[in-house]
Amino acid sequence: MKKFFLAAIPLIFLSCATVVSFQVEHPPLIDLRNVNTITVIPLEWNSTWEYEYLSGCVTSSLIDGIRRGRINFVNPYLSQNVHERNYVKYADVYITGRITNVRANSSTELKEEKIQGDEIIRRYVTARTVTVDIEYSYIRSANNERLGTFRKAEMSTHTYEHSGRRNNRTRRERLPYIFRQRGSWTERIAESAILKFSDTMAHELGPWTTTERRNIRGTGNDPQSAEAIKLVRQRQYGNALELYNGMYDETGLVPAGYNTALLLQATNKFPDALELLFGLQRRTAETGKNIPLYVRREIARISDFISGFMVLEGYRNSE
Repeated sequence: MKKFFLAAIPLIFLSCATVVSFQVEHPPLIDLRNVNTITVIPLEWNSTWEYEYLSGCVTSSLIDGIRRGRINFVNPYLSQNVHERNYVKYADVYITGRITNVRANSSTELKEEKIQGDEIIRRYVTARTVTVDIEYSYIRSANNERLGTFRKAEMSTHTYEHSGRRNNRTRRERLPYIFRQRGSWTERIAESAILKFSDTMAHELGPWTTTERRNIRGTGNDPQSAEAIKLVRQRQYGNALELYNGMYDETGLVPAGYNTALLLQATNKFPDALELLFGLQRRTAETGKNIPLYVRREIARISDFISGFMVLEGYRNSE
């Protein structure tokens, strides 16, 4: 048994992926260049009767999300009873939306069971989950241009304990509609879900950053490849880049070229990475071989990154 364990150790280490990680800044999902003011048209003004009782809560959540950005927020109630063609007098951009659905599910499970005299007393835990779906759009006031539309869903779950004398141990039900009594338990759960919408608006209003992770591709079992992997794991990306770039120049191996492109990105040389992969793609096509999917995917990703950088530069220039 010990021999098997010891023999398995090298296999475990060999199977561990070697990862290159780097950060990429992205532009806002909505192009708000030269936009100085923004507002939210209250959803309750145009809400259907079935969701009217929650629409005001969604409005408050969207307003809270907007206030966290850097664009000046305009009180929407200043424009009450104003036609949308005149919103331009109040804000450069306005948000309009609606609740599209509200769903509730309940489940009851037995927590405890005990005998008291001739009775069996059961203690249950009931959990109710409410999901709220919304849709909203950013509209440019000057020409009613739709800058972007988002469809989102948030949920919240609350539980409570109660006693009963039921035979079934687990019960699941789907409520056909939300109870519309103001202040009901279900409504309070829905309001908790709605509060989360403000947390999802940051990427719409300002730049945001992701940490990209890519796996290094194997280039062989020679000492040079082993040294390159060691450098990547030590996050010495500059030195690893030199080794993989030399390997690619000497051998033309697709994995070596791909790894070089990854490390160029990790050292903030995105245009060079894209140029290298385009050359690799062209060289592979000339040999009549298929271009690996991972290369094509990386070309698409880098192209998107560079397009985003250009938009970000436009933001900085406009500021």
